Amino acid sequence: MNTEIGKAGRGARIRWILVTIVGMFLLAELFYRLVWMEPPMTEVVEGNHPIYHHVPKAFLNGGLGKYDYRGRKYETEKAPGTIRISFIGDSFTYGFTPADQTIPFHLNRKIRERFPGMKVEVLNFGFVSYSPIIEEVVYRRLVHPLQSDYVFLLYDTFDVQDDILYAKMATFDESGAPLVVAGEEYLKTGIRSSALVRFLLYAYQIVKNDWNYLATEQLFSSRLTYFTEPKTFQWVIDYSFGIVKRIAGRVRDDGGRFMLFQYPPPHFLKDVHEFRNYLGGWGINVDYWEAPEKSPFVAEVLAFCGKENLTCHDFSPEVRRLEAELGETGSRLKLYNNEDGHFTGFVNDVFADFILEKMIADGFGAGENAGSAGSPPAENRPDGAETEPNIQP
Repeated sequence: MNTEIGKAGRGARIRWILVTIVGMFLLAELFYRLVWMEPPMTEVVEGNHPIYHHVPKAFLNGGLGKYDYRGRKYETEKAPGTIRISFIGDSFTYGFTPADQTIPFHLNRKIRERFPGMKVEVLNFGFVSYSPIIEEVVYRRLVHPLQSDYVFLLYDTFDVQDDILYAKMATFDESGAPLVVAGEEYLKTGIRSSALVRFLLYAYQIVKNDWNYLATEQLFSSRLTYFTEPKTFQWVIDYSFGIVKRIAGRVRDDGGRFMLFQYPPPHFLKDVHEFRNYLGGWGINVDYWEAPEKSPFVAEVLAFCGKENLTCHDFSPEVRRLEAELGETGSRLKLYNNEDGHFTGFVNDVFADFILEKMIADGFGAGENAGSAGSPPAENRPDGAETEPNIQP
């Protein structure tokens, strides 16, 4: 009898302990859901999409696969005799300008002017803060089906850091290639749907990274190091280069021509006094800033391309030439805007010229590429801003 009472008492105590533990977890869960201000997983941009991390708001309800990121409609099946060119890249590719002043739009116009009989279609799949790890997903899902003759990757100095930031949100296939890069909210599934679990993971990262949520190589404050001393984070650079190599291989396997175009940030200008506020956000005092004569990061890119037999071109000398033509008194705001540091429509036009010249040197426009078809369809004619959609971020 006493034994049975003892067993019942122990059972009650165990149940009470279990209920207490569950109750504490529920209270903790409620606390962190209501009180904890969860930090973003990157210092770059907030995610809003389950596959491409973030897309223009106009595409949150669909449209990708029918329109490029600037709203140009296309058919998956390429029209007979058409040369199709697809751009992938970040905000410089997307363009912080009206749609008819972007690099892809200028290139479309220049090809038609130089080769009047050619049928050409230029599509823009670049967007704000994209980097190769997202661009590979974009290529696999959106560009691969399009049978592009050319795929141009516009590569930013800071893409390498973005790649390791987005890698934390990526799902990979068995070969290590990304299948999706999800926005943060779409990662809150399974055990990660618990705010308490996410807090514990956050606390682990804090301890692991010497009381920083992000590792040193992921911090925005480290961003400038990629421009001035890239070898400091060589493994990060090599990781990004590996993605670029994989994209180039996909393009080649699909029968397309891959080219990479590297371009410099405004930090590369010799005179940056008009960018005091913008560069101040990077921790740069423009009164003491001296840009390197040549970018150490570009040297890394070109060495990688040479090793992997990739066609890569550096736009930096053209930027220096344009700055020199402005003279000491000319405003550098003709080249970059000083609010977000992007190229102006004027430089985008020059960049498009640069790309076209490299294409021609590579054989574009010779023989069958010259085309003999008639005028392009009206909806694809670059006649002015009113004919080009202007999708905003």
